Amino acid sequence: MYYTENILLMKRKLSFLKYCENVPSVKKNNYMMMKVGARFSHKVGGMFSYATYSIINGDCARAFSTGQGGDADVCLTHVDQHGKAKMVDISGKNITERVATASGRVWLGGKAFDLLKENKLSKGDVLTVSEVAGILAAKNTSNLIPLCHNIPLSKISVTLKLDEDTKSVMVEATAKTTGLTGVEMEALVAVSVASLTVYDMCKAVTHDITIADIKLTHKSGGKSDFNQ
Repeated sequence: MYYTENILLMKRKLSFLKYCENVPSVKKNNYMMMKVGARFSHKVGGMFSYATYSIINGDCARAFSTGQGGDADVCLTHVDQHGKAKMVDISGKNITERVATASGRVWLGGKAFDLLKENKLSKGDVLTVSEVAGILAAKNTSNLIPLCHNIPLSKISVTLKLDEDTKSVMVEATAKTTGLTGVEMEALVAVSVASLTVYDMCKAVTHDITIADIKLTHKSGGKSDFNQ
């Protein structure tokens, strides 16, 4: 197991170093990147090694970020200059109406799907219970995700739809607020917990259930919009 994990980590290291070679602001820091890579290869789950070194070395910080295409103006907002986690100060943001939608899918297989469709599962009404679970989860997002802000939600809707062709359940959640920061985490948490609730209520029939494709599909009202 240790050998397999190290192979995977080395592949990530090489991919990251190759990426950095193509980012102008990082080329001059190749020596630092090699040091980071060396440390990374000896630490299972050591992705934080990159984050720590890259934050200390400013140019690398801009390359290792959640941004796209190595944009030098994009960096990790939840990490300070010492590589430590922090909560973002949102007091300077504008108050706007913010909306986010996320989706996911739960593959059940034929037997569990048919029982759910006919509402014959032993735990009861799966769709209704899962929708309520998603709503409750969205309202507790800041208690589940450490650096999320406690956001007063204007609305959270969770819908589950049966897909007969794939024997799966499509889960979608939309969160709304009027405030200083977005609600994409609330939408994602709602989908995640609703999907887990479907699993919990169907696992007596089969454990061959797959939760997948949980993703943000829409975000608006902030500095940048997103649609997928």
